[in-house]
Amino acid sequence: MANYEKTFILTCSRDKLIRLFAAQTGELLHTFIGHDNWVKSLALHPTGKYLYTASDDKSIRVWDLTYGK
Repeated sequence: MANYEKTFILTCSRDKLIRLFAAQTGELLHTFIGHDNWVKSLALHPTGKYLYTASDDKSIRVWDLTYGK
């Protein structure tokens, strides 16, 4: 995953996807794919390196924002 701006917006939704947008431009920077059901919540690690997501598929995933995986 390419370098991203320090200010960004993360979204999660019923479409099973998590999206990372540049806050200043609205540009879609990355889409995280991996859940099998509605993604209901997300939390960012204090360092900003990891993203945690929880889904109705009864899983919690840890995403590395540096690599997008």
